[in-house]
Amino acid sequence: MSHRPQVSEGDARCKLIVGVNAFQEPDEKLLETLVIDDKPEREQLERLHRLKGQRDGGAVRNMLDRIKRVAATKENLMPVLLEAARARCTVGELMSALADVFGRYDGAAKW
Repeated sequence: MSHRPQVSEGDARCKLIVGVNAFQEPDEKLLETLVIDDKPEREQLERLHRLKGQRDGGAVRNMLDRIKRVAATKENLMPVLLEAARARCTVGELMSALADVFGRYDGAAKW
């Protein structure tokens, strides 16, 4: 059984169904798709791995712990975030530390 609506001759003149008996495209048009080279992504990942290899891992861990402690208070986070950036914490690491304290937003509808 087809999912396509069955349209009789009488219905075809009375009820317009877009794409079935009205406003039909004469030819199917091919959509142009954007193809993005993955070279910039590979280069950025290489830079990220190089950065993580050259930074002081202990200082990064200490800064991320400090961010969590400050985030749990009403203290201003900006000075600590700037300090963490100077210690070469990545944006992803900073956001993960903040998410540990504040949680992550889930925009899905809750019915």
